[in-house]
Amino acid sequence: AQEDAKLEQFIDDLEWMKKLPLYIELDTKHLSQKPVVISHACIGHVWKFRNDKSNQETFREYVLWNRKQPPPNMPIFNIFGHTPIDFYIEIGENHVNVDRGCYRNSFGYEVLAAYCVETGEVVSVNRRLEEMKKRAMRFKYKD
Repeated sequence: AQEDAKLEQFIDDLEWMKKLPLYIELDTKHLSQKPVVISHACIGHVWKFRNDKSNQETFREYVLWNRKQPPPNMPIFNIFGHTPIDFYIEIGENHVNVDRGCYRNSFGYEVLAAYCVETGEVVSVNRRLEEMKKRAMRFKYKD
């Protein structure tokens, strides 16, 4: 019964995810004056297909799975992840890759990163370091 409930919840979660947008276009513009688009993976190569019904499958696949580097002439400023990078977030002229491997990466840093469109500021938290601090606090001796 517990396994059935887990499977039912998983199916429910998948149905909910299918209803989410493939990308979000913000009302604000980047400092470059390009529209800001947030997506799972880089979509610069297929941005022109976003409203083309005959290319929706191609667009969808890129949004979910693309690992190509952004093209230099994108008409948008794309904030994305999907391709983890180790030491820093990648900030380009027309994109930001914020994927620092929060789930896991080859060096075990497990960093969650964010980019502020208005200021260009990068904020990051080392998930493993934060967890280690919490554990250490539990074992501190009281005077």
